[in-house]
Amino acid sequence: MGTNLGRIATSYATGNVLGSGENIGGLVGHNAFDGGSFGGVENSYATGNVEGQSRVGGLVGYNAGGETRDNQTAFVTGSYATGNVTGTEKVGLLVGDTRHQSAIRNSYYFGETDKGDENDPRSWTVYRECSSCPDDGWVTGQSGGSGLDFSDALKQSSYQGFDFTNTWYMVEGSTRPFLRMEHSTTVRNAHQLQLMGMDLSAKYTLANNIDLYAELSNPNGMWAGNSAGFAPIGSAAAKFTGSFDGAGHTISKLTIQRADTDNVGLFGYTAGSDSLIRRVGLVDANVTGKDNVGSLVGHNEGATISESYATGEVSGTTAVGGLVGYNEQGSINNSYATVKVIGTTAVGGLVGMNIGKGDSDTAVQISNSYASGHVNGETNVGGLVGDNQGNIENSYFDKATTGQENGVGFGSDTGVTGLSTEGMQQSGNFSGSEGSDGFNFDTTWFSYDGHTSPLLRSFLTTLTVTVNASGSKTYDGTTACTSGLGCAASYADTLGKVFGTAAYALDSKNTGSRSATVSGLYSDQQGYLIKYVQGGTAAITKKEVTISGITAADKTYDATNASGWIEGDKVSVTAPGKFDDKNAAANKTVTLLSTYGGDDAGNYLFINQGNTTASITPKALTITGTSAAGKTYDGNTSAAITVGTLSGFVGKETVSASASGTFDSKDPGVRSATAKYTLADNAETGGQAANYQLADTTGLSATIEK
Repeated sequence: MGTNLGRIATSYATGNVLGSGENIGGLVGHNAFDGGSFGGVENSYATGNVEGQSRVGGLVGYNAGGETRDNQTAFVTGSYATGNVTGTEKVGLLVGDTRHQSAIRNSYYFGETDKGDENDPRSWTVYRECSSCPDDGWVTGQSGGSGLDFSDALKQSSYQGFDFTNTWYMVEGSTRPFLRMEHSTTVRNAHQLQLMGMDLSAKYTLANNIDLYAELSNPNGMWAGNSAGFAPIGSAAAKFTGSFDGAGHTISKLTIQRADTDNVGLFGYTAGSDSLIRRVGLVDANVTGKDNVGSLVGHNEGATISESYATGEVSGTTAVGGLVGYNEQGSINNSYATVKVIGTTAVGGLVGMNIGKGDSDTAVQISNSYASGHVNGETNVGGLVGDNQGNIENSYFDKATTGQENGVGFGSDTGVTGLSTEGMQQSGNFSGSEGSDGFNFDTTWFSYDGHTSPLLRSFLTTLTVTVNASGSKTYDGTTACTSGLGCAASYADTLGKVFGTAAYALDSKNTGSRSATVSGLYSDQQGYLIKYVQGGTAAITKKEVTISGITAADKTYDATNASGWIEGDKVSVTAPGKFDDKNAAANKTVTLLSTYGGDDAGNYLFINQGNTTASITPKALTITGTSAAGKTYDGNTSAAITVGTLSGFVGKETVSASASGTFDSKDPGVRSATAKYTLADNAETGGQAANYQLADTTGLSATIEK
């Protein structure tokens, strides 16, 4: 605020302030009495660095009351500032310049308590000047502000006059004072995350991602001077019994260094069947404790943890796990840890120690979960769980990355499966991958097979990738998106989380309008669920092929005009043809009428072979009942023949037959005769003698008398 002529209470500012002139403050530039009003700043703080020229202060730049003694006061009370202050004149770590009827009471600044050179105003708490007034007590500011070193800043007793019951809240030994009004069940920043300790039974929701690095490492921040970092929410003495819904958001760079403390994690101790922690991700956590240490929960007594994950490093002594240290009758499902875990006893990639209600209890404590971070310990060390005295279902560990051959260090390993890293990257290896029992890749999990272990859908942002194609190519029997087809994918990667190299193909090798497909793109847990939509299309045109070498088979006259067929390498070619007429003859012209079948026939533009030649041979007839007549010797071998009945005609055609006979000898006696036939057309039935043939009948018997 530039100028305050009223009252500012229970307010704070965390940003840096840069000014080029005078009256520059971390919270208020000019706090002043004006025309009967009080200019007041109370129960407020500022943590930013402040830079200006003149009247520059960490909290207030210029604190000025009225010039008479009628209780016309500009005041600062019950407040503090933590930032560095830079200026050329009238510079103070709390207030830059205070004068006239003004006051500073029970207010603090952080830094060295030694004011240094009293002639250098930049080392003062406040710069005071009243050149027109006698120094008779009007100015009380310099004596009302106190400097605190880092160790005192973390003690409630250092803040005289602060109401820690109604106005202020701090974690003793861990933080500087927060304003209680900052507490919210909708958690948006690091302050509100820490302030969940104010109400351990509330229902909290994480509204956005939080990066704790800047806050925990800020030398002016709320944890400054505390090498232990974030204070766990809940303890054995005051357990967290509420709920925390991460809503698919992440908390990055959680740092807790409490090697002598039990029950250490973002949540130190959770308890109760109504307590729930879900859909929260811890990214690059660094957590150290003694016993019961996990990145998310140190000691879980009956609470449910679901759809949550952690990456980073956890270390401790006993019951040390990547996600939960000691799980006592709690439920952990659809969760995972890719955390480096270091401990001594009961050390597991997901959970250090898992305890059920007893041998007769069938309740499952860990299900549909996995671990893939390196695990190192001395006794009872497992890739998933260090010491298991409960029940586990459908849970996995990466043998290679955990460095463990056994999923459970001590106790039952039923329900635990070890996979290779490649196996962890295949969704089909996880039980229930096609249904709701187990890993459900339709609703809860997602996998970029060949690239990632299962990812939780709650944390993935849908990214639409538009796949385009254009141009055309001649059919080549492949789906290759060759140069000139313009295959490309377009998308807005605002997170920088699209990995891999795009490999394009067409959706079919066949001719026609074809869409492009892409493979090889993937993301990670802080990235995208990639969905593809089609943009433009490319064309595959038919390949010209010239058909030649078709031959027609000879056939016996059948009154039709069909010829044979051949097979090609890629398609089946049926080449019916038409003879120039139906009649028997040699080397007749066959006009080809080729047709094409098979899956690939539509991809070719056939340049047909026009014709070929083949022969139609006369059809053989069958005759029965032919006989030869006897005769009186006449000196020759001629025999009279009676023609029998003809059969074997095509359709309703008929022809007539006559015959001449020959005996095998002219001499008298019983002789064998042969009949030779001559066929004649039958105009009525359409039968043509040239299309039929009739074999001689031999072995006929007759007598030549003397």
